[in-house]
Amino acid sequence: MTIPAIPHAEFRVLFEALGFHTHRISFDHGISDANLRKALKSVYGTSAVTLLLQNLPDLFVLHPEMSNGIFFVRFATKLSAEEAAVYKQFYPTDLLLASINQTNGERRVACSWIGNNKQVSLLDALKERFGFKAPARLIQTVAKSGWRL
Repeated sequence: MTIPAIPHAEFRVLFEALGFHTHRISFDHGISDANLRKALKSVYGTSAVTLLLQNLPDLFVLHPEMSNGIFFVRFATKLSAEEAAVYKQFYPTDLLLASINQTNGERRVACSWIGNNKQVSLLDALKERFGFKAPARLIQTVAKSGWRL
């Protein structure tokens, strides 16, 4: 399994290998016009709509076989005070903060659900929230690529 070296692409490949569907929804991706992004930030910067758009999570993720397996992903280890306030006001608690750590040739995904400072692995986060368990064969395949989920 080849996993690209761009965070959103890496996470998309990992989630899709686990049977989830992913969609990019970040501010830069969702509002592709640079002039519009600039106007939103400068002219409309304090409006609730602009705050919501500027703080879009990076991914929208769902599992087609799990009615509760739907959530957002934000590529971060922690949120700024402004981001935390926006997420608390506009988003459900189904927001996974995720990052990639690399040591000695192994890449690990560290995660925490918003409002919970405890860092866990991706598989532990999915199991904790949804009771999800990945097939052992898949974990072994991903591990051969240097990933620890």
